[in-house]
Amino acid sequence: SVLDYFNWSGWGIGPVAWALLMLGIATVIGLGVTVLRSDWAYGAVLVWAFAGIAVKQSDTAAVMLTAAICAVIMVAAIALALVRRPTLPAATAA
Repeated sequence: SVLDYFNWSGWGIGPVAWALLMLGIATVIGLGVTVLRSDWAYGAVLVWAFAGIAVKQSDTAAVMLTAAICAVIMVAAIALALVRRPTLPAATAA
């Protein structure tokens, strides 16, 4: 990868900590987009990604559990976005 090519050490932070940090950042961004813009599809993509991360990282408990929790949080955000979805005004007869 590019980071390996440049011998980037991660500023002394281990790979698991980086994964947890990135999951948290992705969740915060996802919450903002999903709830504030009522964009349930954006949240659904993150649920799919977090589920994939949880399955793939099942040997690293902290990452698996955090990804699963992030997926649940995004499902709740999707539900909130759908409830708060703006409705179109009713059509009036002319």
